[in-house]
This record gives sequence, C-alpha cells and structure tokens, in this order.
Amino acid sequence: MTDPEIPITIYGSPASLSAGELDGNLKQTNENFSQDMDGIITATVSYIGPYSDVVRHGRASENHPTYDSLVRTNYGVQRMSAGLGTVTCTYKGCMSGDYFVRYSVESSAKAEPIQTHPFFKEGKDIPANSPDAHKEDEAFGYKFGGQVSGGGPNGSNQAFFESSGTAGGMRFRYFPKEAMYDLPGVTQYLDFSVVLKVIIVSHAPNDFKQKISNDPMDGGYIYAVGAKVDPPVDYVDTELFSEAKGGVDADYNWLVTSVTHEVIGSAFRQEVDFTLSGYLGWNGLLYRSDEKSGIADTRFDSSFL
Repeated sequence: MTDPEIPITIYGSPASLSAGELDGNLKQTNENFSQDMDGIITATVSYIGPYSDVVRHGRASENHPTYDSLVRTNYGVQRMSAGLGTVTCTYKGCMSGDYFVRYSVESSAKAEPIQTHPFFKEGKDIPANSPDAHKEDEAFGYKFGGQVSGGGPNGSNQAFFESSGTAGGMRFRYFPKEAMYDLPGVTQYLDFSVVLKVIIVSHAPNDFKQKISNDPMDGGYIYAVGAKVDPPVDYVDTELFSEAKGGVDADYNWLVTSVTHEVIGSAFRQEVDFTLSGYLGWNGLLYRSDEKSGIADTRFDSSFL
C-alpha cells in the first residue's frame, strides 16, 4: 500500500527544509512569528504528511527552516485519518548579533539604625542656641550624633554612649531628653532604597550548551554579584541625589544584588538587580569594585515599566 498523495492546494506549500533533514512528503500548513517585549522570538511552524514522517520531523528538526538562528524548543504531533499526521514545532531565541535591554526601577523607604545615618558623626556643627532647629529647612547636614560630654548636649554632642566592654570601645544607647531636633527616643530613620532591574537578552550561538561568559555583554553579571558595578543603562541620574550637605560629599554607587540567567532557545536572558547605595556609597572595605560596566544598546528604553 502506498502513502496517499497530498494535494498542495489543500495542505499548503512545501516546507523549506535543511539539506538531508526530511524527505519531500511533508507540506507546510501555517506559521506564526512573534517577538516579546524582551526581544525573544517565538515561531511555530506546522506540517502535514505521513504520520511517521511528521514524527521524524519533530524529533530531528533542530533549527527553524528559514531562520537557523532560532532553536526548536518543543514540538507536538497529532495523528489523523488515512495514515496522515500533523506536527507543530516551536522555535525560540533571537537572531545572531541581537542585543536587547529593558529595565524598571523600584524605589521605596526602608528603616535603618540611626547610627548609620551619614550625619550621625559627620557634618556641620549645630549652631549654638539654635531655635526650633528641627523645623529649619537647612537643618539637614548638621552632625547630630556626637557623644554627650560635660553632662549634657553641647553643639553636635547629642548622643549618649556606654562602654562596650572593650578597651575604649563605646556603644550608642539613646538620645537624652535634652537633645535638640526632637531626637529623644529616635533609634531609626527612613532611608530611600532604589533598585534598578535590568533585563538583557543576547544571542546564544550554542543554545543550551552556552557557557556563561565573564563578558557582561554576553551575560557575565553572574560573576559580579556583591560587587560595585555600574548598570548597562544610564536611566537613574545619581547626581540628582548627590547634593553635598554639611561639608560631606555624597558618593552614591551601585551594587549587583541579584542575577538570574536563563537560556530560551537561542536567546540568553539575564535579569540583574542593581541596588543604589546610601549617601556615602557602598563600603569599600566590604564590597569589591568591578569594571563590568558600560552603556549598552538601549533601543528598548520606550519599554520602561
């Protein structure tokens, strides 16, 4: 018994096949092609033909028949009557050389110990006999956490410390009731937090076997977790946060706090969180500096969320 002939007028045009991949018994019926907001392409292609041939196609097809940069990620086969079947293959990824960036910003306030405030021990001295100092617009920048001496607050000496048990060590306890600026009882302050979330998609020529390169343009931010690194987009202008106060220069910088890598077909997708430091920057004694920075292609800036 021979396989039934498949009329082209019913089942569509012949598929564009790689050499040696399939025989000519399969006919393409339809194709859908789309690209998501991260730049990742999804193409679905359906064929009809003898059942054994469509199964073989689903198993053997590795790349899109026209755009070989796209990699088959999954397929499905449906048996039909008269020994026929249909197969739908899904191809995902991005074209060779593609590089996309999309980002969002999250900003919130977080409670921090008052002794970590940048002007706890640095800044301008509080003016003598300052009237209603806590209401003054220019109060920000005064040093307010100096150790109380002589039995009471004097100038910037606003905080009471006790011995920590080590030679000469002192531990902050509280602000006494005489402290100015409504400080008595204050143990924390609200500091702002900014997290820049960046999604980077680039082509992974070896699809699922792609090694994570140490080049940030190829996905190397996984090696920068816990390091001070500039984001690949220049959306947040830290200079707007950095007005010097109290004679203390602000030095905001970024720290990589989270990285997720994923290979989707031939697309190498990484999601990186950059967290902005406080007023004086991330502590160089605790966090290393890394040169994995630079402005990337920001063609997707209009996709800002």
